Amino acid sequence: MSNEESSRNRRERQQSFKSQITCTIFVTESGSVLPVQMIFGGTTHRCYPGQGKEVAPHDVLWAHTKSHWQTPESFMELVEKVVIPYKTCIIKEHNLQQNQVSILKIDVHYCCTRTFALHSFTRFYHAP
Repeated sequence: MSNEESSRNRRERQQSFKSQITCTIFVTESGSVLPVQMIFGGTTHRCYPGQGKEVAPHDVLWAHTKSHWQTPESFMELVEKVVIPYKTCIIKEHNLQQNQVSILKIDVHYCCTRTFALHSFTRFYHAP
């Protein structure tokens, strides 16, 4: 295969994966960026790159929802897999008490300000 054919095949493969996604990012007060969550539209892991056969990079959490938008369930998955482990790590690193209180500020898109969505995202959640 010539370089030109190889280059064309690569472009075709890259263009064949087109999907709308939502990316949720947590940034700490100190400026550290925690692993991001990329939400793909679909109902199974097949909506992920490579039809679910590829592995997400170590600093990315893949999730899926029917609409590719954040849901209370996908948000809680992110909190449980990213925020709580980060909190636990910081508590150990700074030799703090295990019941150290953390504040999570949430800046949401305007579409989430409808009463039912905002209530779902801001329900009280006590992180261990």
